[in-house]
Amino acid sequence: MKILKGIIGFILFSVGTFALSVFIMINADMEPSRGSVIFILFLSIGIGRLGYGLLTGSILAPKISSKLNKKSLKKMLYKDK
Repeated sequence: MKILKGIIGFILFSVGTFALSVFIMINADMEPSRGSVIFILFLSIGIGRLGYGLLTGSILAPKISSKLNKKSLKKMLYKDK
């Protein structure tokens, strides 16, 4: 179910970003050059990845490196002064 939500989020965010970018280019009377089209494609893929991460919950908490265990992390955060 998580993967399905992520795919739906990716599609919604990437297509929405692409459509919004094209709409802005049309209203600004910009002619699409190769560079601007490539930029819009990569932007929409990046925003789609963000949508995937938001809907699957994979970007909510940072990963703690394997060198730090929970005890040493608690000592660092809550050491008495």
